[in-house]
Amino acid sequence: MDLFVFRRARHVISEIERTLQAAEGIRTSNWPTVGQFMYASHYSLRDDFEVSCKELDAVVEICQSIGIEGGVYGCRMTGGGFGGSCVALVQADAVDAISRHISTFYKIATTGDEAKSGIAATIFSSRPAAGATVIKS
Repeated sequence: MDLFVFRRARHVISEIERTLQAAEGIRTSNWPTVGQFMYASHYSLRDDFEVSCKELDAVVEICQSIGIEGGVYGCRMTGGGFGGSCVALVQADAVDAISRHISTFYKIATTGDEAKSGIAATIFSSRPAAGATVIKS
């Protein structure tokens, strides 16, 4: 089997298992476990599926450096990759401090001597809610 195909398949198969295990973590409110699956998912997206980029990796690294002690359980890229968004699972009472930290360190991480991209992070927070539903009247 071609290594390229193998790595893509490994991501898909391992992502299914991570999703099932993360869902169980959510059911039991085991946020540290859910966070670890988020990080593992990001690394698989980056390494096996190759859809991350330095900006998304920087956000994940910053969140990991904050850690559970600072209120971050986990983080991963989301959406189509190659730029875009990350989603982080954080403690509600730490949202403001985490947002400030990410904004500060993201600007530093993406404006090194070589790149001077001037990218500023856009951060917004939300609370989890039920998914889309059909309402019958």
